Formats: sequence, structure tokens, C-alpha cells
Amino acid sequence: MNIVESQTKNIIKLATKLISIESTKDKPEKLAEALSVAKGLLSSYSYIKYEKNGIKSLLFYNSKSLPNKFKIILNAHLDVVPAKSNQFLPKIVGNRLVGRGACDMKASAAVMIYLFLDISNKVNYPLGLQLVTDEETGGYNGAKYQLEQGIRADFVITGEPTDLEIVIKSKGTFSLFIKASGTNAHSATPWEGRNALSSLVDYIQILQKKFPTPIQEAWKTTCSLMWITTTNKTGNVIPDQAEAKMDIRYIPKSFSANEKEIIDFFSKLTTKEIALSLGEGIKLPQDVDPNNQFVQQLKRIAEKVVKTDVLLSSRHYATDIMHFYRYNINGVCFGPKGKGLHSDYEYVEITSLYQQYEILKQFLLENN
Repeated sequence: MNIVESQTKNIIKLATKLISIESTKDKPEKLAEALSVAKGLLSSYSYIKYEKNGIKSLLFYNSKSLPNKFKIILNAHLDVVPAKSNQFLPKIVGNRLVGRGACDMKASAAVMIYLFLDISNKVNYPLGLQLVTDEETGGYNGAKYQLEQGIRADFVITGEPTDLEIVIKSKGTFSLFIKASGTNAHSATPWEGRNALSSLVDYIQILQKKFPTPIQEAWKTTCSLMWITTTNKTGNVIPDQAEAKMDIRYIPKSFSANEKEIIDFFSKLTTKEIALSLGEGIKLPQDVDPNNQFVQQLKRIAEKVVKTDVLLSSRHYATDIMHFYRYNINGVCFGPKGKGLHSDYEYVEITSLYQQYEILKQFLLENN
């Protein structure tokens, strides 16, 4: 058994332990437990503990004092979306490690933890390991908060599952909240009122025409309706209030990072009495130059390890890497093979974990 395969046993053991922890957003004590497991393995390393709005995260580094700027940061999240109780009982089925978070992304987090343990004292540059617990809910109190506190890097790699492809483009995202107002009236005489719900639906139809839902996968901006609500619960009263939420996933260069400019864009699409606001924040799209030296280096090493072409690809989802873009920090998503993210049957391919480990190990060592 070679060193990498031996280390994979440790990775699987750690991943299994992490998967068994129900670290969802509604269980802060379990989020803290997952961090505690990681901290126990990394106790001999310097680290900073961060907390915002009750959300905790850690940043480990391979020097005595926090560097002004890291060369490379490895980013991983230990939180997962809710699941059935049996999904927190991990199991191995052939080449698959099965359970909530196996693919997204506790097994990959285990890879990065052991990689840091193995490599951090062998490289002569500032290397960071960022462990957060709120990626699934936006990352505003984890990765984003650490960046707000001054953390910087030349390059970041997040271990989101990518089937060992190197993801250089991802869609940006924001939530658009729409409020419509009107005037109550009896539904028998609707002309005496102004129906807020009708105004809201009219505007949603404008948005859906502007950003039609593709009938198959397409690299286009999408605008998906999440919910509609009204305070009116009476069957014969014209509603004077209605609200909706749209989830916007946009390709690079579709929108600026300026909230006012985005609101102005959507406001100009209607003349109705509509009030618009954005959600917690704007996640910028990932858009790395394919000729970036770190990207090309990672691609070359990955192809040597897997002995086949490695794609530079795009994804529709948003990750913590978008927060780094606000600070002009380039980065990629690079993780193992697997399927079933957020589904009842989630798994990661075990062999891809030691491939991921070996690729990243060579990448980090080569940057000496």
C-alpha cells in the first residue's frame, strides 16, 4: 500500500465521522461539533477562530503569526442541508461512501484537512486551511466574514464536488424580493380597488419573459420563482398587498456588483407600483482566465495523475469562492467524483478522493 492509499484510509475514517454529525443550520451545536473534530486533528497548528451572528469558522495557517497574505488557501465547508436521519449513518458500498455530505463536501473537507497536515510544514510559503459552517446558507458569516477581517490570498481552491474537473466559471446569484401594493375592495366590484396580487403576477410574467427558463441545461441567466404570498386570507376581498421572491442565477457580465444598478435594472421593467429589494447579498460570478498560471498548473498535474484530459468547466451553482472575487482573489472549485448532492442518496467515489489528494499534494509542493 502506497502512502496516498494509506492516507486515504485516514480520510475515509474522518469523512465517516463528519458525516455522522448532523451539522445543519438549525443545529448550531452540531456545527460546532464538526469544527471541533477538525480542530482536534489540527491542534498543533496556529489558527484563528471567527464568529459572526453565532456562526463559527476557523482558519489554520503554517506559520507562527498570521500572514498578511496567503499564497494559497484551501477552503472547505462542514455544514450540510437537512436530510433524513438514516443519511447521517454513513456506509461504504463498493467504491462509494454514502451519506449526507459525502459528496457535498465532508469527504473533500477530510482530504483538505489531511493534506494540510501532510504538506503545511513542507512548503515555504503561507498556506491556509479555511473551515466554515455556513456555505449552504450563503457563506456570509464564514468565508465572507473572514475576508472582511482582512484575509487575502493569491489563489483559493474550494473542494466542492466537480468530478475532478477544474471549475473556472460559476454563476453569480442574488435574491430579488418584490412587493406590490394596491387598494382593498369587494371582489364583486374589483374596479373599485387595485389588486396587488395581480400586479405582482404581471411583473413576474415580465421577468419570466425576460429570462425564460431553458428547456435543457444552458449557460444562461435564469430567474426562478421561489414563492408568492399575500396577507389577504379572505375569499371576497381584493388584496392590497402581495410579495414574491425570485432566485437569480446570472452568468458573468450580466450584472454589476452594484446593488443600486441591479435594482434600477429591474425597476425599469415595469410601471406598476412595485417595491424591489435584494436579499442578504450579491454573490459574484466566478470567472477565471483559463490561462491563469495556477489553473494551468493544476490542470497539468491533474492530467498526469488521472492519465486523461481534465476539463476546465463551468457550473450553475454558487459557492464560497464568489466571496473571494469581491476582493479580486482568483480561485477554482476542484473536488472528487460523486452524485446525489442534496438528494436522498448522496455518495462520493472513494478512488477519486485519493486522486484529489495526490493532485493537490503535487500542486502545493510544486509551488515551493
